[in-house]
Amino acid sequence: MKFLNRLILLFATLTTALALSAQTPTEIMRKVSSIADGTSGVSGNFSLRGPGGVVKGSFKFDGTRSVIDVPSAATSWFDGKNLWSLNKNTKEITVTLPDQSELAEANPLMFLRNFSSNFNVSFSKRKVAGKHIIMLRPKRAMQDVKWVEAVIGSSSCLPEYITVCDTRGQRSLMSLSHIKTNCKFKAADFSLPQNRYKGYEII
Repeated sequence: MKFLNRLILLFATLTTALALSAQTPTEIMRKVSSIADGTSGVSGNFSLRGPGGVVKGSFKFDGTRSVIDVPSAATSWFDGKNLWSLNKNTKEITVTLPDQSELAEANPLMFLRNFSSNFNVSFSKRKVAGKHIIMLRPKRAMQDVKWVEAVIGSSSCLPEYITVCDTRGQRSLMSLSHIKTNCKFKAADFSLPQNRYKGYEII
């Protein structure tokens, strides 16, 4: 669960970075909220390096619908109503009608709708040529997160690296690639392709 929560926060920061065309933190957060409420599709790949090792995967988001795929471990699909969580190690698929916290796990864009009420956003004092660096710090004490830093290409306005520091001082680094916006997806992309997982138990 801690890994999923950290992944959610990293993707939340990713969407903040995708919105970066404004020049002040307040304007950026306004754009974050508009993306979280919008229907523009986003896809990409990620590599997450943390204390537990390296995890690689891909994501698709479209409004409230989402797919997060970690080929070595798990995949989740959310079609706007049902959430399928597939565990590749146990060969089990859990189907739920998610509450708000579970929706946030399936789609960080849902989490972002209240993102500005949870974090203070500012530009980092650290400067890197050709990059924008944004810092996010919790307004109130959070169980796991101390701060988040996003490094964004100044010409592309796309995120390159996102670092999360937890309250124990441990850091996780996510690198992002092949990010595409305004993607067009089919409804079936966000539902469990059950015929591909005939040997799995649905619980």
